[in-house]
This record gives sequence, structure tokens and C-alpha cells, in this order.
Amino acid sequence: MKQHYLGVLLLVFFAPAICLSQKYLKEFSGINESVTLDGVTYFIGEDQIHGKELWKTDGTRKGTVLVKDIFPGIRGSEPQDLFVFDGALYFSANDGILGQELYKSNGTAESTILLKDLHPAHRTGSSPSKFTIYNNELYFVAAPQYSNTTSLYKTDGTAAGTVLVYSREEGYSGRFENLTVANNKLYFTNRYSSILYEFSSITNQVVSQEVDEFSTVSSLNSFNDELYFITHKNNKSQIKLY
Repeated sequence: MKQHYLGVLLLVFFAPAICLSQKYLKEFSGINESVTLDGVTYFIGEDQIHGKELWKTDGTRKGTVLVKDIFPGIRGSEPQDLFVFDGALYFSANDGILGQELYKSNGTAESTILLKDLHPAHRTGSSPSKFTIYNNELYFVAAPQYSNTTSLYKTDGTAAGTVLVYSREEGYSGRFENLTVANNKLYFTNRYSSILYEFSSITNQVVSQEVDEFSTVSSLNSFNDELYFITHKNNKSQIKLY
């Protein structure tokens, strides 16, 4: 019983010290997303000077710094979809001229570069997103030039190695999404169709199949190296599991 009371007294006296062990690093008006690369956390920070830009922290106040001011001014470059691949950070950002495009960074201002302008039109970017690793390459979707739909791309981390893999079928609009790897293949869907797409890096071909009469294929998931997904109507009624 005495040991119990001793434990309570220790908790009461030392709890304030435990609570005060947190460290204040820096004030932001907004923080979104975060990933870790080589022991450093990268995040999207917003303040009243730079707007939304890419920041990093090593857990110290001195080490909490802006990586690069891609779009100087209060608006900021609006980084999105932070993703780590092969020792580097990939994301989309807007420099105020090219629109939302693909960027790569190794954590310094000098290494934070536009990897490739996939939609070379003034202030109209390709908006790369849905980053997924498949067979040691980074796959993603983006809008090609003169198009408001999306296509499938891949990159090996170089501008020359950032290439188009597959464009939408004629007659189908919409946006590719749900990139999922299973059975050594990459699967994805079109937001506005009942088609399931299967890409093989061995054949470099995409096979598409209409699953059923329902309007949407979604919720792709890999389990035991097999692909699971559902089909449903627009209001997610009459769900079928495959």
C-alpha cells in the first residue's frame, strides 16, 4: 500500500516536468502533410511571409527551416502530395508561371528543382498526384498538354526518364486514380467509368476490362498479392465486392 501511495506522489510531483518536456520549434498558420527522409521530417508549412511552401525539421528550433521559396510571396507554391522515392522527395508545386508541376528535392534549396514540365502551357500545370512505386520506378497521374483529363506517367528521377506510360482510351473522359500494385502488376481506375486497368512493366502494355454494368470501380486494395475492389452506382448503393 505504501508503494502505491509513493507512486502516486511521484506522479503528482513529476507530471509537470513530463508535460513541459515538449519543445517549441516554430509558429505556423497552417501545416499539411509530412514525410520522413533520412531522419528529417518534411512538411508543408504556411506562414504570413512565404505562404505555403516546403519546410523541414530535424526536431530542433534551429533545424526547422524553409527548404526553398519556390513561389516568393504570401501566396506560396502550394506544394502537394509529398512522396519519398529512392532517397529523394517528390511533390507537385506551382512557381507562379508554369502551374502545378512535378518537383524533386534532396532537402536543400539547390537540389529542389522542377523535374519536368509535363503541361507546357502558361500557368496551366499537369497537377501530378497519386504517386506509387512499381518495379523500382515511380508512377503517377498527370494531365498532359492541352487536356483536362489525366494520363499515367512514370519517372526514374531524371527529366529524360519522366515519360508518358498510358493515355485514356478514346471516348472516355475522367481521371485515373486508385493506383495499386498486386501480382507484379499496376492496377488503376477511371473515376467516371466501370473499367479496371491493368499495366505490366514486362509487356509495357495496358489491358482494360469493363467489370460489370455498374458505373464505378473503386477502393482498390492489395492483400496477399491479390487485388480486391468494389463496383457501385454513383450513390455507392448496390456495392459488389471483387
